[in-house]
Amino acid sequence: MRRVPKIVVFLTAIWLLSALSSCCPTIPAALEASNPAQPLTLKWSFQMTGPSCDRVYADDLDGDGHKEVIAGAQIAENPYLYVINYDGTLKWKYQPGCCVLDVYAADLEGDGYKEVIAGSSDGYAYVFNYDGTLRWKYHIGACVTRVYADDLDGDGYKEVFAGDRLFNYQGELLWEAVGAYSVYMADLEGDGYKEFIIGSKSEQRVHVFNYNGTEKNGNIS
Repeated sequence: MRRVPKIVVFLTAIWLLSALSSCCPTIPAALEASNPAQPLTLKWSFQMTGPSCDRVYADDLDGDGHKEVIAGAQIAENPYLYVINYDGTLKWKYQPGCCVLDVYAADLEGDGYKEVIAGSSDGYAYVFNYDGTLRWKYHIGACVTRVYADDLDGDGYKEVFAGDRLFNYQGELLWEAVGAYSVYMADLEGDGYKEFIIGSKSEQRVHVFNYNGTEKNGNIS
């Protein structure tokens, strides 16, 4: 067996650590899809700026029966959030201050049109109308690596989670969940109110909060 020189292993480890620690890592390899048993057929591709596309999502934003693709370019110098039609043509794009780290779509106020939610390494959470007009943005400060939305209290309006903050559909801050890394919302008890489930990377815990921000009894460590 051929031994890999120690210097190669060391440099590879240094590259991996630097890539993982950055909000906007450089991805050196191109995407290749290969399956000899079942060859893949490319439907279409869309050229983006930057070395990588870090997040993708799809949903029908305007209710026309066709889903749009939402994608974020991960590059600090020329970042863009893209919304692409089902046929691969550009619907609209927006340039934040830095890399797009996460994207999501949800009908925040029940009017039949879905809003686009994006988190960026410029420290902002962005919410756009289906047509690309900026609805609101909020400066959180740190890299906004997670965005999500759901109706916690059953009032017909979805709350927006971004970074470690929870907002109402109009962009007003409701409460803060310091240290949140991953998030989900679900009605755990079937009482019509959804709980807010948070994975904390620094504490190695799962926290569950009531819809109003009070923590439920007990944690999992």
